[in-house]
Amino acid sequence: MVGTILPIVYGDRQQGKRPVSLWLHTLGYVIGGAAVGGMFGVIGAALPVHRLHIERGLVALLVTGSICLLYSLRELHLVDIPTPQFYRQVPETWRFHFQPKVAALLYGLGLGVGLATRIPVSTFYAVVLWAVLVGSPPLGMLGMAIFGFGRALPLLCAVPFLDDSEAAVRFQSLNRLKPAVQVLNGIALGFAGPCLLAVALMRH
Repeated sequence: MVGTILPIVYGDRQQGKRPVSLWLHTLGYVIGGAAVGGMFGVIGAALPVHRLHIERGLVALLVTGSICLLYSLRELHLVDIPTPQFYRQVPETWRFHFQPKVAALLYGLGLGVGLATRIPVSTFYAVVLWAVLVGSPPLGMLGMAIFGFGRALPLLCAVPFLDDSEAAVRFQSLNRLKPAVQVLNGIALGFAGPCLLAVALMRH
């Protein structure tokens, strides 16, 4: 995806403009994440969690914390856990069929929703599960919007330092650092899981 959005961003910069397309791309991530978070919140609100005779918030903490721990083991390559997803990305042809800013926004929306594209990190599953279990559309929207912004953050931080095409090529080659990203993600999930479980135990 980086190889698709960077040409749009550099098109703005070469014309002496601010990279508005980059911010539109980020906005798409946030809106897409919020939309899917709200949808999962609605689905969760319809679940008969009350039949378990356990507070919904407690269920959300316990289950999400456990999933965080489980997927942290996957990210650290200690266990093999399936990650259901579509192994594809948003169409590259969009940047030829739409105006650059529109294409940047559409790419962000598609990736922000995350359901019909490849899911790069297991954190997505934990956040989606939390949105469902908490059963609140506003909280689901907030959680997934923050997650969407987090996905765009590396690009936001890196683009100001990429001053030429060679730097852009080097940035695109950072896919080889994916194992390190997975390790960091595994550590983050491994930290979040016990924290959520500890909060659940304190509430109990």
